[in-house]
Amino acid sequence: MIHARLKAAQDRQKSYGDKRRRAIEFHEVLARIGEFAYRIELTEELEGIHKTFHVSYLRKCLADDSMWVPLNEITLNNNQEYVGEPIAILDEKVKEIRNKRIRIYKVQWRHRKGSECTWLFN
Repeated sequence: MIHARLKAAQDRQKSYGDKRRRAIEFHEVLARIGEFAYRIELTEELEGIHKTFHVSYLRKCLADDSMWVPLNEITLNNNQEYVGEPIAILDEKVKEIRNKRIRIYKVQWRHRKGSECTWLFN
């Protein structure tokens, strides 16, 4: 009885996975390594990155030249996190939460386009 229930649970989980799984094959790569990995060609800017990737990390590229950001203009802090530079404050609001009033600002950041802004509070 336990084996039957385990088998039913495994089959159920497999059916969930099969619905989302899709066969993907990439053509513009240096080499295919096994069934699930590809060695891809990277630019000189990315020479410190390992060139072999699992297929789950690869996506079809729909390039938009207006969204391209040069890597030498990106700055990282000591924790290797992106440090954005504010360009402009686009909007300002005062939000009331219970008995507090909080001033929030809509900030546009360098390397972000159009409506890609964030709200920050003071």
